[in-house]
Amino acid sequence: MMMMIGLVDERCCIPVFVLQGQRVYNVNGSRSEKLGQVLIAYADHYKEVASVEAGNIVVVTGLKGTNTGDTLVANQAVASAVKKKLAATGDEDTTPTLLGVEVPDPVFFCSVEAPSASQQKALEMALVQLEREDPSLHVTQDEETGQTVLSGMGELHLEIIRDRIHKEHKVDAELGPLQVAYRETCSVPATHTLQVDKMIGDSRQQVKIVLSISPSQDHKFKSVSFEYSADNQENLQSLRRYHLSAINRGVSSGLRSGPVLGCPVVDVKVGLHWFEVRPGTSETMVAAAAAQCLQQILAEGGCQLMEPIMVLEIVAEDDHTSTLLADLSRRRANVLHISHRHNMRVLLVECPLAELLGYSTAIRTLSSGTASFSMELSHYKLVNASQQAAVIEAVTGFQPL
Repeated sequence: MMMMIGLVDERCCIPVFVLQGQRVYNVNGSRSEKLGQVLIAYADHYKEVASVEAGNIVVVTGLKGTNTGDTLVANQAVASAVKKKLAATGDEDTTPTLLGVEVPDPVFFCSVEAPSASQQKALEMALVQLEREDPSLHVTQDEETGQTVLSGMGELHLEIIRDRIHKEHKVDAELGPLQVAYRETCSVPATHTLQVDKMIGDSRQQVKIVLSISPSQDHKFKSVSFEYSADNQENLQSLRRYHLSAINRGVSSGLRSGPVLGCPVVDVKVGLHWFEVRPGTSETMVAAAAAQCLQQILAEGGCQLMEPIMVLEIVAEDDHTSTLLADLSRRRANVLHISHRHNMRVLLVECPLAELLGYSTAIRTLSSGTASFSMELSHYKLVNASQQAAVIEAVTGFQPL
């Protein structure tokens, strides 16, 4: 693992040497680990050293529980001292970590399968190691299909991951078709009441819950909001903490899969209006009731798809600019700015990610290999009804009713 050395002593703020075999404290993981070798990298060659000073970039071995972006300090006392200083300034809940690596949400995903059952364990171990090294790679399990799903930042990213699985871990993994990571949202407020009354064994499980959703741009769900009124103030104030935790777990589960394509639901605020529970009802039943209530709201509220919009910077020769612009117009692109850089033309463009599948090959063909481009996620945008129908048919193979 490569790391930037910047450890300081909490007493005198003097840079500390990093030594072979030294123990360091991982603030993110709240654990201590022992460094193995300390190496300085020269391209693909490594020189082992006994120690390094602050400001150097080195490669270390032996860190089993440290991930990319974690903050390492000399010992736990340093982390405790910094935390006390943060608490004194009013930031009691702040973890004393550095900024780490800011990674946007993945925009592409595909399934990955081992070539045989005998290599499934090796594939799982390879994915754990790759996810640990690469914070932009997400590995999840699809609850409905049982497939392992890889999510990444682009076509090239996932191709590199496949090649690394094959070359470094000797597993000839197979990737499924590449798909765009859509989102879903509701633009109309809605409210739903759910009553659950079931006998499970000898125990009667009874829950009544009233939830609402309302559009809220850029809102990230952390907890339901209490929607107080004259009728429910006493009811909501008597809600126990563990029941609130179960409700939040259920709502989080419901937001992970929308009714249109099973995509995550974003930009909605979830409100709690009423909650009743029979004594002896399990927290699992409470969470399930909250998830079911939310899913019914989403199904009745008319969810819409949102597609990722990318910002592209294309650098090309003047002779190929008109050809590239004509191609972009067919991809629903919006040209933001055109400028010059030396003797090259620079195009700044917004374009839906769904229209950019295979664009690296297309731009090489159109420019005879002279143009280059880079892209990053800008935002998510609602699709219209005809585009949504086309996306549903492309993903599921069926026309929506």
